Amino acid sequence: MKPWHIKEPQAFQEFKRQIESKYATLCVFVENDIVFIRGGLVIDAQDGRELDNYSIEIQLPGDYPNGVPIIKETGGRLPRILDRHILSDGVACLFLRDERYKYYPQGSTIIDFIETPVKNFFLWQADYDLNEGKSNIGERGHGIKGIIEFYSEELKTDDLVVIKNFLSYLTKSEVKGHWDCYCGSGKKMRNCHFDILLQLKSKISCDVAKISFNSISTFIDHMKKKAND
Repeated sequence: MKPWHIKEPQAFQEFKRQIESKYATLCVFVENDIVFIRGGLVIDAQDGRELDNYSIEIQLPGDYPNGVPIIKETGGRLPRILDRHILSDGVACLFLRDERYKYYPQGSTIIDFIETPVKNFFLWQADYDLNEGKSNIGERGHGIKGIIEFYSEELKTDDLVVIKNFLSYLTKSEVKGHWDCYCGSGKKMRNCHFDILLQLKSKISCDVAKISFNSISTFIDHMKKKAND
């Protein structure tokens, strides 16, 4: 399958024009049929003054704009550790997969991506350094902790079994109102929490739900084993 910039050359030229006209310090490159954006990104404080700037690379997915771009800090300033939300390969964790609908919803442009999740990520990094290792900007936990935080907030429970049951339903291609509710009330879904399930079902894909379901299942099994040792 041809990558998007070859299938749609006019769209690619418009993409390039938008980036390079809005950001004087960013340029678009194509290497091995992969589109990259590279250069400097200025992070401004609320009062408009320049707070910091970072050397970055954004790799566009072959199915852009459907997939999520990959971003790295390339200046070597940020440590590749989870406490800074950066993986060992340098990839930045901008948001939880399950929360993509909040930060990079379908239909967003590359400008939307840079202006919101990307700049918010580096604003957090700048604030972290400014406050000597403690950012005043909220953050999601790493890995399974972040998954639990998100679903605990959405479902208003910290019961891991309830969250696991909910995710099990979320992995299904179709959900039914006559199923027993994931909350354990004994009621049918249609008479209990069906609206919540349908709402998140419309925002979170089955594939993403499966990843989170597997993660929380493994975590629960680990906690049970630890309790029995």
